[in-house]
Amino acid sequence: MHHLLNDGTLGVKKRPEFIPPSREERLTHWESVWNHANNTDKSHLLPILETQYKVTEAINLGDFKLNETGWAHRDLWVDNLLFEEKKISAVLDFDRMKYDYPQLDVARAVISGALNEDNFNVSLVQAFIEGYSEQRLLEKGFIITSLKMLWFMESTWWINSSMDQHSGPPERFAKEMLWLSENHKELESMLENI
Repeated sequence: MHHLLNDGTLGVKKRPEFIPPSREERLTHWESVWNHANNTDKSHLLPILETQYKVTEAINLGDFKLNETGWAHRDLWVDNLLFEEKKISAVLDFDRMKYDYPQLDVARAVISGALNEDNFNVSLVQAFIEGYSEQRLLEKGFIITSLKMLWFMESTWWINSSMDQHSGPPERFAKEMLWLSENHKELESMLENI
């Protein structure tokens, strides 16, 4: 899909859709969400929000490959993939497609397909990356950086002071972002050979 989208037909844009905010901006965001949860009797969410703050403090924005832009699906999760036997037969729902970071699609597909409750199936990640590598040469650690960047982008969408009201896909996406934040340090050892 990325090979076709980025064959030159659609051209390039000057800026990607996602412009990562500074660490300071993101820390201010988490402080604001924490204060809102604290002031609205949502104390059960405070440890979750504290984790987001701590991960933001620890993340190295310089690791993100911000020069690797291109056209991306931007909603590539299991409900938008159709399978026939063991192969993808169709990719659906291109209404969010924008010029952005294709690595975010990779991370979204991986977290969506490999995380089931709290079980992260590394063999599925390996299989996906092996297949994706047939189209593009990937540096070691690509998937780790991509997952961290996905968390940095999406965490603020799904983790908030009303997340206890989520249902359906937003609830799932929030759980994925929570898993990424709770396992931020372990991603290196889990995925070091991919």
